[in-house]
Amino acid sequence: MGLSVPVGFVAPSTPGDVRRLEAAGAASLWVGGHIASPNPAPEPMAWLARLVEQSRSAILGTATLLLPLYPPALVAKQIADLDRASGGRLVLGVGVGGEYASDFEAAGVPMPERGARADEAIPLLRSFWASASAASTRRTSRRPGFPCLSEARAPMRPSRSCARSGAHSRCVITARTSTSTAFASTPGRRSRAVRRSS
Repeated sequence: MGLSVPVGFVAPSTPGDVRRLEAAGAASLWVGGHIASPNPAPEPMAWLARLVEQSRSAILGTATLLLPLYPPALVAKQIADLDRASGGRLVLGVGVGGEYASDFEAAGVPMPERGARADEAIPLLRSFWASASAASTRRTSRRPGFPCLSEARAPMRPSRSCARSGAHSRCVITARTSTSTAFASTPGRRSRAVRRSS
């Protein structure tokens, strides 16, 4: 009996390498990056947009987008547009970052607020994608009730997973439409692995 295991790769930087990986059976291609880290890195949303145009079949995702650095309405709109352009092949992975203070300084975001900003942004993203009016009362949005205008209107079915990784646990919140998945990784409490649907 044969076993097929999907394999993903960090997305290459050239169109030819993207085509070769897809032809070799790569199941997914992943982008990451920073805004102003000491290490040269592309900005993930720009890299993802380029990858949408260069690829044909692989799942495309961010691993990870530093969500506190971005306005939630902008992320929601860009991801919805890119998901549509890719034919529903997009996966959004987000995190809070913190390894490079320069990212936060460049974006004008206080680093101690990164967790609270991510916690606030995740339900806003869900509201924008559901075409519901999204209101924010804190840090990430200055226009309460501003909906994300998008044709991605399929209802999202969120679930939550928590898994221990070293001394900390990390919770992954997943929202799947009929064609795509978005997940947000946020710091969680220390616990054993658990999976539940909401």
